[in-house]
Amino acid sequence: MRVPIVVPDFQLGAEPVRLGEWSVEVGDEVNEGECLAELICPGLAVDLLSPTTGIIAELLRQPEQLVATGEILGWLEVGPSEK
Repeated sequence: MRVPIVVPDFQLGAEPVRLGEWSVEVGDEVNEGECLAELICPGLAVDLLSPTTGIIAELLRQPEQLVATGEILGWLEVGPSEK
């Protein structure tokens, strides 16, 4: 099952949010709460945390791109492997 990696709502109104460097790559195993990247707003930098334990399946945005609240930045593959 795939779980989205989503930009959380920081309650900043129309302030732009920029994606910093990813801390992970496709294929990496991550734990719930692990930092995946940094989100940068004017005067504020916040860690983007993994919503669950899984494997990074896809990263959709590049560092330095502007992103919006609720936007899907990537996907985690979770659940038992069938291999």
